[in-house]
Amino acid sequence: MPCMVISSNVASDRVGRPAPHVLVQLQLGLLMSVQKSQAPMALVHLRSIGRLEDERNPKTVAALTETVAEQLQVPPARVSIYLEDISVKSWASNGNVVGL
Repeated sequence: MPCMVISSNVASDRVGRPAPHVLVQLQLGLLMSVQKSQAPMALVHLRSIGRLEDERNPKTVAALTETVAEQLQVPPARVSIYLEDISVKSWASNGNVVGL
């Protein structure tokens, strides 16, 4: 299951429902700044077991940027994304390591 952590300085009442089948942790109302500006911004950290590949990443990043910008009303230029491919042996759910 992909896990996405979205950190933003926008108010929490701007967020609708997250997409099903994705674990999303929202950290809203944070003190954040980039380029000496505290204008609305978002930092997305997407972790996934596989499916983060050079040929697929541009589409993933474009879709995430569009969705986060729209849902949080943040300019796309102020959305930063970090992709992390996680080993199947480093992910656990329901008390069990997924890859064992």
